[in-house]
Amino acid sequence: MNAPGWFWIAFVTVILAGGLLAGGVILFVSWNHPALTVDDDYYRRAVGYDDIKAQEARSLALGWTLDLELNRVVNAGVRETRVGVRLSDRDGAALDGAGIAVETFHAARAGDRFRATLVEASPGVYEAFMPLRRVGIWEFRFVIRSGDDLFTATLEREF
Repeated sequence: MNAPGWFWIAFVTVILAGGLLAGGVILFVSWNHPALTVDDDYYRRAVGYDDIKAQEARSLALGWTLDLELNRVVNAGVRETRVGVRLSDRDGAALDGAGIAVETFHAARAGDRFRATLVEASPGVYEAFMPLRRVGIWEFRFVIRSGDDLFTATLEREF
């Protein structure tokens, strides 16, 4: 027995509408999910790649050492992470009075970025509390200014 003509029209319409709906859902998730992201300034960084490499060379020439320490703590009932940095010069002497900014993100959630300015707790030791609650690999991007010197570093830590 043959199916009526309206059946085939409805069948094709449902298939096409389902494909459009699935495509819309995929686009919505890919645009809004923090795990599916591109670095915010990727184009600027790509165009200025030579400048980035020159800054890395200047940072290396300074000879500064950046030791990162991460401790999970409960502060007023809220789980936080104490991000501590020990900054020393080429000779191992503590560098005090530096301005340290950090941007960090979890490897699985690069869209969720956390930024902080570290405060000097003692000579050469800087710290800040950040809401880093996920377990896994984190990337930390530091920008350190001391006088006329600019030092940048990128570190990865699993904790």
